[in-house]
Amino acid sequence: GGFLSALIVAYVGLERAEGELSKAHTNRYASYLLADELRQSSDDLTRLARTYTVTGDERYEKQYNDIVDIRAGKKPRPVDYNRIYWDFVAATGEKPRGDGETIALLDLMSRTGFTKQELAKLSEAAAKSDGLVKLEVEAMNAVKGLFADAAGNFTVKKAPDLALARDLTHSAKYHTLKAGIVKPIDDFYLLLDERTGGAVADAQHTKNIYSWIMVALIAMVSP
Repeated sequence: GGFLSALIVAYVGLERAEGELSKAHTNRYASYLLADELRQSSDDLTRLARTYTVTGDERYEKQYNDIVDIRAGKKPRPVDYNRIYWDFVAATGEKPRGDGETIALLDLMSRTGFTKQELAKLSEAAAKSDGLVKLEVEAMNAVKGLFADAAGNFTVKKAPDLALARDLTHSAKYHTLKAGIVKPIDDFYLLLDERTGGAVADAQHTKNIYSWIMVALIAMVSP
């Protein structure tokens, strides 16, 4: 009776440990996807802003604004947003997949279990990304002949200045702002790797212990 009870406890422990290991791997993967989304969205905004300054095609400005609104939780997130999305929209004008939940990216990260320290790094990156967005918006308005007034609103109408728009999105300041975004993201990856890697290692260690116990118990009754 005691042996059977020990075997059941070990089996249940092993099953639970396998579940925790699977959960740790899933969380690690999901966390990386969300972190990469912040970087990818910044790259998509850069590409669309630069394309708009060259073409003046309002489709690219709309896609740009949609990305900003999705990231801020003002528009629904497309289903499987981590897959290829905006390249298809840019090419066909059609959504490759439908809409899902409406939630800000940072809120989704918080819900996924990111630590305060990790979220602080991502908040820093998001804030600096907003600074780059201001420069990109300035460039896109220059294409339309709209320039900032004393309050920072684009109410001053002049001739469109495509050269200025292109210069703004390729300037040294632009690249400095871009580097400012990716630096805290790079710091975040180190924090994330340490936390999620540790969780996976702990879960694997627990699983190994129960596996050894199971092997030992079975060996005790083997002929």
